[in-house]
Amino acid sequence: MEPSTSNADQEKSSLRQELSKLSFEQVLKLKEKMGVKAFNDVFADPSTQAATSTSKEFKRANKNRPREVSSKHRIGVYREVFTVKQQATSRDPRFDALSGEFREEAFKKQYAFIDELRNEEKKALEKQLKESKDDAEQREKIKYILTRMEQQELADKQKEARRDRVRQLRETQKETSKKPVYLRRADQKLLDLADKYRELKRQGKVEQFLAKRRKRLAGREKKTMVVQKRREGREKE
Repeated sequence: MEPSTSNADQEKSSLRQELSKLSFEQVLKLKEKMGVKAFNDVFADPSTQAATSTSKEFKRANKNRPREVSSKHRIGVYREVFTVKQQATSRDPRFDALSGEFREEAFKKQYAFIDELRNEEKKALEKQLKESKDDAEQREKIKYILTRMEQQELADKQKEARRDRVRQLRETQKETSKKPVYLRRADQKLLDLADKYRELKRQGKVEQFLAKRRKRLAGREKKTMVVQKRREGREKE
């Protein structure tokens, strides 16, 4: 057995000598053809193999010392390269519970200057409307903005009237020492219609309002009749 191993070692040493004469590029090509494992088995130096095999055994000289761990461990695919600072999240105070409850009366008092700015803006738009007589497109835009502002003012007035009505009702209930009665939505709508009728009567626009309402209802009835006729025609087919 001994002469055969010595002959194998001699053959490997001669192959390593021939390998040392090759260029680096030729060595790489040979390694690719043979494969890494076969190349190392044939051309590796036994002394270095023994050294590497012994170095893998991480033994401790003393049991009280910490164990040596190899640094050649595989790094995970997902790893934290650097820490990302958490960005400050923005929050809307209108929909956040940390801002407290929304009180419309307090809000109106605190931001009363907005109504003044809106009135000034309305006056400026009316002045601009008078000046822009030739530009039809500009006039349409200004008219649209003014109608929106008027609608907003009317809605604010209706809300204020509703709040006043509820406030007066609660005051009368306190004076008469009755239990608090809360109006339903249907009752509130009826009271709103009554207030609207009084306002229209004061302005003398009741007939105009009723004519528009009749026209709107007639259009709805016409539309429903057309849809019903189409449905009946489909069912007959």
